[in-house]
Amino acid sequence: MSTAKHHVLTLLSGMVKAPPQKALSLLSSSPHHTHESISIIIHHLFSLNMLSQAESFIVRLLSGKMPPPFFTIASLVPYLTTNSNSPRVYETIISAHIKAQQPVERVLPLLDELIDRGFAPSPILFNSVLKCFVKECHFEKAWLVFEKYKGRVGLDVYTFGILVKGCCESDNLERGFEVLGEMCDLGFSPNVFVYTTLIHVCCKKGDVEKAKRLFFEMEAIGLVANQYTYTVLINGVFKRGLRKDGFELFERMKSEGALPDLHTYNSVLNAYCSEGEMGKAFQLFDEMRHRGVTCNVVTYNILIEGLCKQGNIGEAKRLSGEMMSGGLRPSVITYNLLMDGYCRVGMLEKALYLHKELKSSGLSPTVITYNVLIAGCARSEDSSRVLNFLGEMEERGISPS
Repeated sequence: MSTAKHHVLTLLSGMVKAPPQKALSLLSSSPHHTHESISIIIHHLFSLNMLSQAESFIVRLLSGKMPPPFFTIASLVPYLTTNSNSPRVYETIISAHIKAQQPVERVLPLLDELIDRGFAPSPILFNSVLKCFVKECHFEKAWLVFEKYKGRVGLDVYTFGILVKGCCESDNLERGFEVLGEMCDLGFSPNVFVYTTLIHVCCKKGDVEKAKRLFFEMEAIGLVANQYTYTVLINGVFKRGLRKDGFELFERMKSEGALPDLHTYNSVLNAYCSEGEMGKAFQLFDEMRHRGVTCNVVTYNILIEGLCKQGNIGEAKRLSGEMMSGGLRPSVITYNLLMDGYCRVGMLEKALYLHKELKSSGLSPTVITYNVLIAGCARSEDSSRVLNFLGEMEERGISPS
């Protein structure tokens, strides 16, 4: 018997007697592993139906967390798959490789080998491969992998959801509709996630009419829109200036039991504030807090901007104080809005004080900060301060807009 095999069998005998986690710790800490010893250990774990432990063991190998750190998927596969007639060996290796955050392209030859041996990878396994390509912003590769394997692997509705999400993230609306068509051709029914993702892409592209058609098509086939569906559509129609549609969708959302979240409220608040309807905005703000929806800095910035546009700088400053009392830290945008508000009502010194406060808080002024202050100083005909701010911009490497 070889020294390596003897060593492994000794470890395995201890593993059988010890609790699994303790035994695996003993195995992982051994400095004498070879590809043969690793193969024996993993196959033993499979024989005990300890699949998750086998996967964790392979993850540690591929992550270089076990001595010596020279194991790769290419070097391990021949030892692990020799004389194996079970797809779980391949599936565990592929899954471990993905969890170890190794380049996903390396599992494709293993996927080929698995299929060539007459096994059909599960949808869960195939989806995890596609998801990695999409996550790494390689949508074209994800699409090529889908096209190559679609007749040879298990697919499900989530497969198409991953592809549609990839289309969304790459702004490829045309391809997204191709996925939808192919999904239906293969006998799968689109779910709410698929429709919501496509609605989101349409809204990003400014094609709100197509987004609305998708929304009603979804309803027609019996799918119920959730808070995310409503929120992306509400945000999309407001951005296109369709206020009536946006408010109607918001009321419909609540009447159908899809509770608005922070992003929904912020979108509707912004619509009210942009038109100066501050009374309605604060009614909605109260409703939001009454429902227990936690406001963020964006919420307060929307309200502060609306107040400043109306010249109500005192209330805007009070609101910023309330925000800080609630544990939220003002952003650069918050300071810029307040400084602009003070400058517009001729309170330049207040704006200059806020500029100092901004810098002392650890935030960095932006080009908008300086544009606001320069415009305020110009209104006050304070040319020396204009020059000072221009010099400060140059020192900070900020180009005037």
